[in-house]
Amino acid sequence: MGRGEKQKNIKDSLKKGKGKAEVSKKEIHLLVEGKTEESFFKVMKDIEKINIKKIIIVGGVYEPALKNIKNIKKKMTGSKGKQNIILVVLDLDNEEKNDGMTEEKLNEKLKNIINYLEDDNDYNNIFFTYKNFETFLAKCIDEEKIGKWNNIDTKKIKSDPMIYSKVMRNGTIENAEKSFNENNLYYKKKDFEKAKPKKENISKIQSGLTYIVEYIEKINESNSNEVVKNR
Repeated sequence: MGRGEKQKNIKDSLKKGKGKAEVSKKEIHLLVEGKTEESFFKVMKDIEKINIKKIIIVGGVYEPALKNIKNIKKKMTGSKGKQNIILVVLDLDNEEKNDGMTEEKLNEKLKNIINYLEDDNDYNNIFFTYKNFETFLAKCIDEEKIGKWNNIDTKKIKSDPMIYSKVMRNGTIENAEKSFNENNLYYKKKDFEKAKPKKENISKIQSGLTYIVEYIEKINESNSNEVVKNR
């Protein structure tokens, strides 16, 4: 099965409510870096009928972001019998927002976030993009339209509540899948097992967002009685 057909099947199953009984057992909280990501995923989850309960901005400086993630987790009460699952979306344009730290130091800070998520719940995950979320959006755009897209003011993109619809009118997530090399991923967790970050990939062009919909579908289809850590 090709990537395009696979992506279509994932979206079709989400729209049809595949795994509906499982959805009722899990509450997915998507924690994102900023307003652009929030706007994109708010529309995406409604259009594609994706199982996301809340979308919350946590910021992009790693230490404060981790504190925000922990605080949000503490406040989660959830409904009786439901599991709280955290998915995080962050950029890897690290040197610009984290005081020019060395890759070694940045790797440690990123591992702190990863370790917290993995220790809390097997379903938790984090999806990094280098250089930033706008890199992912640009990779979605059809080749013949990319010149026009690159001329759009980045500030307008960040403030556009309909950014998802505009990207999809000019491209597809499949374009990004084809463009990004999975071997460049700093962190790749495509199932419910722990994954080891690759420090050597920390500044390579990449995006884990190419499989975020697929990962959410896996959560929906997983056994709701499965034992997971959730403290």
